[in-house]
Amino acid sequence: MYVQNHRKFGTGNALLAIACIAAIVVCAYQVQAAGRGIVRERTTVGTTPVEIFRPAGGASEPAVVVAHGFSGSRQIMYSIGYTLARNGYLAALLDFPGHGRNPEPLRQAGHMRDISQLTDAFGGVVDYVRAREDTVDDQIAVLGHSMGTAVVMTYGLDHADVGATIAVSAILTDITPSRPRNLLLLTGALEFANLKQNALAALRNGGGQDPGVLYGDFAAGTARQLEFVPGVEHVTILFNRQALSRMVGWLDAAFGHTSNGWTDGRMVWVLVLHVAALGLYLPLSQWIWWRRAPLRGRRMRVQDLLLFAGVPALATPVVLWALSPLTTLIPLSVANYLAVYFFLAGVGSLILLRARGLLERRTWRGWLRPGCVGAGLVLFAYILLALFIPGDLTWTSLIPTGRRVLWFAVLAVLCFPYFLADTSLTYARGRGRTFWRFALTKGIFLASMFLALQLNPGLFFILLILPFLLLAWAMFGVYAARATSRLGSPIPGAVATTLAFAWFMASLFPMV
Repeated sequence: MYVQNHRKFGTGNALLAIACIAAIVVCAYQVQAAGRGIVRERTTVGTTPVEIFRPAGGASEPAVVVAHGFSGSRQIMYSIGYTLARNGYLAALLDFPGHGRNPEPLRQAGHMRDISQLTDAFGGVVDYVRAREDTVDDQIAVLGHSMGTAVVMTYGLDHADVGATIAVSAILTDITPSRPRNLLLLTGALEFANLKQNALAALRNGGGQDPGVLYGDFAAGTARQLEFVPGVEHVTILFNRQALSRMVGWLDAAFGHTSNGWTDGRMVWVLVLHVAALGLYLPLSQWIWWRRAPLRGRRMRVQDLLLFAGVPALATPVVLWALSPLTTLIPLSVANYLAVYFFLAGVGSLILLRARGLLERRTWRGWLRPGCVGAGLVLFAYILLALFIPGDLTWTSLIPTGRRVLWFAVLAVLCFPYFLADTSLTYARGRGRTFWRFALTKGIFLASMFLALQLNPGLFFILLILPFLLLAWAMFGVYAARATSRLGSPIPGAVATTLAFAWFMASLFPMV
């Protein structure tokens, strides 16, 4: 039975929609304004996609070759590219094998014992940059983040003609007091303790001692400094204006260059744009799905939620620890584990729900009314427009290409049981507000991931991305909650969240 059978947009919804549209327009303008006075070019060196950021005008500039980290891409280094170009440097950003738009799979995924594939790709880009007419051959610097720091520091150790090396969230410690030349180490103050210790060890191996102190001499190539950047961690340091300013200042000192001090601040506008798009969805959903229906199904208690979500979630890491070959079937690092986890935990939850009589046939028939699956596809299309496409253009690779498209479909099939169970539990009828149910189920997921890390320390990277995974999940949750409240079925939210997570994993994680 529908409880609302007419479109009612209302003054409040109209004002909210207008405000969100205005915010989107302003944010889009501010984001594109970062490109004033610079030229962007795209090319390919071998199989490696490269994007050049350079000042407009055509004069020769010092050049910086920029390397991203594991599961990164050239897009995640855009803030650095914009900042360098606006300050008179040429910045060359690349996609390593297995990452972004690079079609070549990543070898040796999951450890850093052999990075020759990465250093070969990086060296090819450095050679390309040196050969350009708009660069100064003896003024080449290298800059890397996380995994990329191992590449640039290794390259700097082997090439004395690299004038400066900047390592952001460094993982390599084996350096000397003279190589790499003019080394700046930047690490977030909120970084994991072991990575902060890595940076400190690198400084001391390089002839320094304490953070915040400049050691050595730029002219001799022995300058060394480590800074812990306040308020940021492993990823957000890439968008921090203080960190960006320190990078430019270090390069200026190494090359005798004078900059204007501009730093990129697009990420604030990008975040507001995503939030505004989410806000716009609220009035639009009321207009699109104008007939509101009650949620069908039996009432569910909080203890039911703990049982049906908690037991499968905590059992699955143990199963995958015992049957680890299951997690190597999909050629996407990290996503291979998560996809199999979602499938097993989801099937387990659905079996328990069915066994306790909470998923009856009439409940399924009520959920699978005509239009519910279509509504999920419409919702996913909106998430594409609101989150993934703007994100791919501004801060990380979020569009699957090549073989990733096929694996997106496989990931969606594997993820669907989990997100159907999760959406059913979160938005079921019963006591407890939806927010607390959502928080509880995500807390259970967190607990299971920490258990997985205890059983398999090789999954450490999951810990690095958990905050961003949960943030994306929270945004998807708002979309799903609205669709469920309008249509009285968890199917639209489950379909949209499944496709969104599968898209996210197929786009982000390295092909191996």
